[in-house]
Amino acid sequence: MISEPKLYRGDHSKDQRGIIFHNNNFDFKPINRGYLIENDNLNIQRGWKGHVIEKRWFLCTRGMITISVIAIESLQNKVDDSFHYELSDSNFDILEVPAGYATLIQQKVDESRILCFSDYHLNTSNDENLRWPENYLEI
Repeated sequence: MISEPKLYRGDHSKDQRGIIFHNNNFDFKPINRGYLIENDNLNIQRGWKGHVIEKRWFLCTRGMITISVIAIESLQNKVDDSFHYELSDSNFDILEVPAGYATLIQQKVDESRILCFSDYHLNTSNDENLRWPENYLEI
């Protein structure tokens, strides 16, 4: 039994100097690397990409992004048992996707960006090659 994705709700504080976005309930210790994704247009769906070993975290830094998440087993059996999350730059929500899931990422606003984190360094887990076509499962 794999654990389900978890959304850590962000917040913000505002004063005369401006706004500070924060997520004081999230622990960054397990993270070993990060990367930023910006698709060329709204029609691109990035995924399905799965990880058996690695855990991923997602934070929208600009615009709005929808992330669909499904257990790899359900995806392989073409069972639409997916979760859908909308992340935006108006808060500091962080989505945690445990190992055993695949994701599909689509921006909802032009020039949206998503910051992705992993608990493994690149090329250390051999967990980078689980891919399915974006239209493999209609969501």
